[in-house]
Amino acid sequence: MDFGFKDLGVVERPGLVVLRRTQMPAVLMELGFINNTMDNQMFDQRFDEMVDSIVAGVEQAIPLESLSNRYGVQVGLFRHESNAQYLKEQLESQGYFVTIRWDDPYYAVIIGRETTLEDAKALQDQLRQDGYDTLIVRL
Repeated sequence: MDFGFKDLGVVERPGLVVLRRTQMPAVLMELGFINNTMDNQMFDQRFDEMVDSIVAGVEQAIPLESLSNRYGVQVGLFRHESNAQYLKEQLESQGYFVTIRWDDPYYAVIIGRETTLEDAKALQDQLRQDGYDTLIVRL
């Protein structure tokens, strides 16, 4: 979709600082350079369209039906399995269903296997009330 900005094309830069240490595929998008008031207005007026175009492109590249339909809430990320195991035991004693997932080089402590994002959000809210820092993850 054309938004009125000059298309500078795609440039592959695998050594870019913000991308080089990722453990997963990553993309950095620059939607436009705002050099003047007119560029800024165009960007502001068409921002939602730009976001929708990005989402459509991602969905075309990675269809949503190919993704897992289960969610968990991550409450810890550790380099040492013993630390993850300690937190798991602590959470299980509080009645939570807990798993540890190896995500090289870390052990992620994850609670739940929710089928909807809304259920995962409710679990996240409960865990935050219990004092845990959380992150919803797709299983």
